[in-house]
Amino acid sequence: MIRIWELLLFFVFVNMFSQGEGGAFTSSRLAALKTGEGALGNNPSALNWFNDVRNKTAKLGELQKLSLDDIDGSVYLDETFVEGMIYYRDEPYEKFQLRYDAFNNEVELKRNNKIQIEALHKNESIACIINKERFVYKSFINIRGGIEKGYLIELYKGDRYVLYERRIKIFKEGKQAKTSLQNSFPHRFQDKSEYYIASHNEHPKEFKATKKGVVNLFDEKDLTSIKTYIKSNKIDLKKKVHLVDFVRYGDNL
Repeated sequence: MIRIWELLLFFVFVNMFSQGEGGAFTSSRLAALKTGEGALGNNPSALNWFNDVRNKTAKLGELQKLSLDDIDGSVYLDETFVEGMIYYRDEPYEKFQLRYDAFNNEVELKRNNKIQIEALHKNESIACIINKERFVYKSFINIRGGIEKGYLIELYKGDRYVLYERRIKIFKEGKQAKTSLQNSFPHRFQDKSEYYIASHNEHPKEFKATKKGVVNLFDEKDLTSIKTYIKSNKIDLKKKVHLVDFVRYGDNL
């Protein structure tokens, strides 16, 4: 049973915005990024969130003024709020309007039709479903061996292995052409996906979606079967559906 004090940890109030200003790149936030000041009040959680955003996006305000219109793309996987379910310790809690900010690693929510936008508390006991995809907050090991925390999307969960995808939005600074022979590039948000696998309740570990990158993820006794499966079924590990099928096969060996 979920106790009252546990429920109080579910949500951290971030800030109040007008309709549609949930991301990091509103005009007011961009101005605040340059000066370190902003109308965030005295809410400690909001100030911590703001400082985190300011650190991540310091380059944005160093040399030029930016507005949301100056940047191609979006910080969100989908800018529209959709009805999603919050889970606590794998038990359904309540439905809210949700969307995922892939630049700031934040699940945003709205209660009913209010204009307040809040951030889901980051805790490994709390998960959510957005557009039929399960987002879980995890500690994971990146490709360099370092430990990070963030939201991962469950692609496959079996008895032995769990496959995750981490979807990121990366800010790419624009480039102005210096000559007529060069191309100009606007400021933009670029999509990036990383893949992780976990076994035996270990931390999810990032891997490269190549034959060499995946075969060593499985038990040594399964390697011959794994290699044969890839070759016989012409598995293209760069295709997500093939990657899921491949892990499912390895899980059932």
